[in-house]
Amino acid sequence: MAYGLDLEEGAYSHLDYYLQEDATHMHFADSSVRAISMQSAFETFAGDADTRFISEAARVLKKGGKAVIVPLYMHEKHLCTVSPNYYKKGYADEGALECIRTDCRAGLRSGRFYSVDALEERILKVAEKNGLEPKIDALPDELVERDGFVYLKFILCLEKR
Repeated sequence: MAYGLDLEEGAYSHLDYYLQEDATHMHFADSSVRAISMQSAFETFAGDADTRFISEAARVLKKGGKAVIVPLYMHEKHLCTVSPNYYKKGYADEGALECIRTDCRAGLRSGRFYSVDALEERILKVAEKNGLEPKIDALPDELVERDGFVYLKFILCLEKR
């Protein structure tokens, strides 16, 4: 069975397979999930929710199970992008450069772009500590759509050992 999870109630809440649930604290039993797929969600996990999700994925995944995160936003600096109404409201990571995204209207509390160092500290070390083997794939530049910020260049795959 496949499920869709969302932190907030949404348009699909009436469907049996749609769960309103926090991905950092899922109801699934230990080692009971074969695969996790995230599309355009991980970057919005505010505070330490990104790190907590990695630990939770390690808990629920079966041996050999995988979590795939698409896209994995990377930048030369650790950035947290926010809508103007969330600027300087405490949603940016400590030590990150907080940037206003005027193209996201009023709905973006935090959109994280990892630097190499931030990715290593926040995600890769936590993954390895929890028995997940990280692999990052990069699409060739000619396949990447560019709009000022790269939409899909990097894909993070975490496999449970």
